[in-house]
Amino acid sequence: MQTQSSSEYLLVAYPDKTVMDKILAERFHFTETYKVRLRPQLRPHVPVTHFFASEGMEPTLVRWLQKICRMEQGFNLTLNNYSGFPSHTIYIRLQHLDPLQHFLTQLTAMTDFVEPAHGIYRNRPHISLAGNLPASVYELALSDYSRRIFHESFQVKELVLLGRKDSFESFKTVQVFGLLPANNDLFNKVA
Repeated sequence: MQTQSSSEYLLVAYPDKTVMDKILAERFHFTETYKVRLRPQLRPHVPVTHFFASEGMEPTLVRWLQKICRMEQGFNLTLNNYSGFPSHTIYIRLQHLDPLQHFLTQLTAMTDFVEPAHGIYRNRPHISLAGNLPASVYELALSDYSRRIFHESFQVKELVLLGRKDSFESFKTVQVFGLLPANNDLFNKVA
């Protein structure tokens, strides 16, 4: 499906301001310590899913995601320490993937109409600290960061759909989807 008429989409969860500031401070520390210039990135985010769809599908995708998100509760995500994708990226790990996996099962209605992207987004949700590193910097940084501690949690209250027409463009916000308040039992009460 990844043809010229396909668009690329990324559904993400952004950390709250406190956690975002700590991640940005870590990125700054990384660039100062390893004397590398990181390529411009999206602001820190957890990739929930990454896929391609034909351009004409965008309004339908937005409606589907809106319907799913209206029924889903917000959830907590915990970031716990560092790891790496050999031999180019240092990232912050997610401790428990259950909330994301539950949400992804709700997206099965879309599978006939989108082409999932392959790679790191599907297998290991994370927050990238530094990517596209030279192998020598990656090896040194991974050795250092494997001994460092990072532990923060944040509440996911909304998901953001980002899109672009081709890989040379920057991702732009397509739609923001609010989630129900966490622990909302409105639909679980018996009259």
